[in-house]
Amino acid sequence: MFDVLAKLDWINVIAGFILGLSPIYITAGYNVYKLLRNPLRKKYCGKFWIYHWSLIDSGVIREKCIEINLAPLRGNLQIRIPKDPVTSLAYRGRILRSQGSVLYLLLHGDGNNENILFVINDPLNPDFELTNGVFATVDMRTAPTAGKILLSRIRFDVKEAAKYLEDSREIRALPMILASGVIKSQSTRQISSS
Repeated sequence: MFDVLAKLDWINVIAGFILGLSPIYITAGYNVYKLLRNPLRKKYCGKFWIYHWSLIDSGVIREKCIEINLAPLRGNLQIRIPKDPVTSLAYRGRILRSQGSVLYLLLHGDGNNENILFVINDPLNPDFELTNGVFATVDMRTAPTAGKILLSRIRFDVKEAAKYLEDSREIRALPMILASGVIKSQSTRQISSS
């Protein structure tokens, strides 16, 4: 048996093995090349800051750090919001790009059932520093809530964020009582008068 192994041309065996696996190496190399040359990396990847009015404390602007990375295998944009020191909530999600000028950021809570949707204006400039959008979620009182947000590459003072957000308090849906498929008229009146 050892005579057979001694008579093998090991250079050809190893070369054949490497050539047999070459489609895997070529595909992986091409994927790395695409990842490094992807224009999404420059425009969207990195650390950003989100500013919005607090859902818990009225009159307080909240600041959250958001990290956006390009997933190496699929090439889609992944989002991570680290654990917030005030609420102790963390989120993960992804970005969906539309054909228009809008980005959809879909976030799911890490260790909680909260889901948040951000709809953000997609700037034409790849080196943008600030853009705005809206968010939609269900707040701690289980009422649907929406409001304006700012997405910024630069971290700035919360008072400066207030200048951009001053005319945009969140819209809260009041607890609705459904009776025979009809929403209580008092709730509808209060929402439309806000």
